[in-house]
Amino acid sequence: MKIRCLIENKETPFLLYEHGLSLLIEYNNKKILFDTGKTNSFLSNAKKLNIDLSDIDYLILSHAHYDHTGGVIDFIKGNDYKNNIFVGNGFKDNKYSLENNEYIYKGIPFKLNELDNLVIVNKELIIDENIALYSDFKENNNFEKIGDKFYILDKEFKKDLFIDEQVLAINTIKGLILIVGCSHVGICNIIDEVIKRTNKNIRGVIGGFHLSKESSDYALNVINKLKDYNLEFIIPIHCSGHEKLFRQEFKNKCKILESGDLYSIDEVKREYKMKSNSKLDEAYGEQTDRNYKDGDRN
Repeated sequence: MKIRCLIENKETPFLLYEHGLSLLIEYNNKKILFDTGKTNSFLSNAKKLNIDLSDIDYLILSHAHYDHTGGVIDFIKGNDYKNNIFVGNGFKDNKYSLENNEYIYKGIPFKLNELDNLVIVNKELIIDENIALYSDFKENNNFEKIGDKFYILDKEFKKDLFIDEQVLAINTIKGLILIVGCSHVGICNIIDEVIKRTNKNIRGVIGGFHLSKESSDYALNVINKLKDYNLEFIIPIHCSGHEKLFRQEFKNKCKILESGDLYSIDEVKREYKMKSNSKLDEAYGEQTDRNYKDGDRN
């Protein structure tokens, strides 16, 4: 299993970067594009990395914000993509942010009718062997809250509950690996709900945790709960923030990726079963590498 960061926020002298996220996941002979950044810059990075995106099997959009969907149209047109595009229920919502008493549009930068083969994920969907999507998360704990500035426009402005936000779950021998976009509902709320639905442990998490604008105390409460899951690895990128705190609390379990970085895991195939309680008794290794820099920042 390989997870390539095609673009994210951190400045790098080697590749383009932006406030956005795009990940390429290769698993079980499938190639999954998870989000498409703020612009089409991830396509330029893929070209520089000699990565072929013309054979993507699944395109997954984590939610309907511009910084995760900005490169969709250019990707589709440039690669003649005709396979399914998976979005959560509510992806059609017009999303806004309240800033200085003004509602600013933050939604998708295209019309929905520009997308063919759209698949709406209602709560959960197995899309392939070992690969599933989960959505429709709720605020269930007392330490994570959806920010007050997020709204949708439906005749009038009302709070955005992010029912469209979905996560990708990869089933492995030692548990699920979750790939998340922004975790607006709260990363722990998401993890708890996935565990409840699948009865499986979470092996690792990668993506945006939406903590960058939160206080250190707020972030530490979330991190303390994340530690309770006994994760094998955690990769907070994009909107996660608090890199120093994550490194301090998770030590070498915390990996930090930037545009171009590759995180790879050797894995043995296993049939995906949502409610499986089978004993997971096979072990395997993992490695991290970078194409564009010497050394490692793990």
